[in-house]
Amino acid sequence: MNKMLQIISVIIIIVSGIGGILTGTYPIIGTCLVLIGIAWQVFSHVSTERKSQTLEQLIEVQNKLLAQSNLGNPYTEIVKKEFKEKGHFKEAINYLKKALDVNPFDREAMEYYVIIMALTFSFKDWVNNIDYGPQNKDWLFVYHVAERGHNKYPKTHVFLDAMGILLDIAGKHKDARKMFRKSSKLRADPFWHVLMSTSYGMSKRPDLAFNEIESAKDKGLNGWIIEYNYAAIQSDLGNYDRALDHVRKAYESGGTIPQIREIELKCLFANGKLIASGYSRVKLAWQLLLLNPKKSFLLLFGAFGHLVIMIIIFFSKKIWPLTSHIPLIRRIQLKYFSPLEPEFTVGCSLVEKMHFKKAIELFNQCRKVNPRDVSVLMNLGLCYARDGDSEKAITITKEALAIEPDNNALKYNLDVFLSGIKLNGLVLVDNHGNFIKRIDAKPKP
Repeated sequence: MNKMLQIISVIIIIVSGIGGILTGTYPIIGTCLVLIGIAWQVFSHVSTERKSQTLEQLIEVQNKLLAQSNLGNPYTEIVKKEFKEKGHFKEAINYLKKALDVNPFDREAMEYYVIIMALTFSFKDWVNNIDYGPQNKDWLFVYHVAERGHNKYPKTHVFLDAMGILLDIAGKHKDARKMFRKSSKLRADPFWHVLMSTSYGMSKRPDLAFNEIESAKDKGLNGWIIEYNYAAIQSDLGNYDRALDHVRKAYESGGTIPQIREIELKCLFANGKLIASGYSRVKLAWQLLLLNPKKSFLLLFGAFGHLVIMIIIFFSKKIWPLTSHIPLIRRIQLKYFSPLEPEFTVGCSLVEKMHFKKAIELFNQCRKVNPRDVSVLMNLGLCYARDGDSEKAITITKEALAIEPDNNALKYNLDVFLSGIKLNGLVLVDNHGNFIKRIDAKPKP
């Protein structure tokens, strides 16, 4: 019904526009109406198609988790038809709730419901950073349904998968992996390794995540889901070139989920491809807009703004050798369009991931651009200390203190370096000297 009303509205707009053009009455307004009508219909079509594609891939990567047996529940049959033909989230969920009202233990309805809701929560958690867990009533309700389904049908792995995904979202990664291991005993396919890999990635253990995805590949799983996971792991390890190779392979294998695009833009930024990174962010925002038109316009506007900033920073780096000698322009560039990017931001990210050698390379590049930048020197000293070179850490930190003798964070780090005692951790700062976080001061063995 809504689709029919939409089509009728579009037809009225276009016909009104054509009438205005032909009669000469407000031809400009008529032309605009025609264009608006056509654009509306195209956007609606593309949005629906993108939703269907995304849903198909989410179902595909679960390796046909949903059973095909017919239990005679008409609402369940409607859901199956909706998903296969249209891919509408809201209508499916509403019908699934009705199906469970008719029969609370309808296995198919429960399977569809828990896995769709788990994946939906996972997507929302990624996009909006929503705090899911036992304190969230929606999360708790879905978890209870999955638990009830597992108790009723203990040989169906879907309920264990759904509980594992929900626990991962809630930050209970060890408990999640227990569910995936139980699931592995009920299924013949190796997809559970992918779930384990994702869980280890969320636990900041890319090494174990890599082992799991290798196991999945060795057991015959391939395609875009494998390439996407490789890309995520290599990005976490700071191997941005390798990550981009896997992103490309994921696209070639048919991957379209927005998470792939996010890895792409991060890796492009890390490799200094600022404009390409900004453009990739615009494409990601557009993708999210098609999935959720009502809530994602701000993301799109923000992405265009980010693209503009990336273009300005690109040119800022190019003209820096000239403008660095002009005090006023130099200050403006360093404050708003830093020529230290992307090296500084990527360096901080690597420090947070404990990849100190790679961070040292990037901070040294920043140091060449601006040798008197206290934030660069401070973070570089931290990296040398954690990499086991206390002498360099002390020398560089003293150099920074000579520039800013009243900087308490620098004094604190220097005290740690000189004493060799692990206090409360070293201070990591952003490019304006603002505190980011403390890093464990204990040197690597």
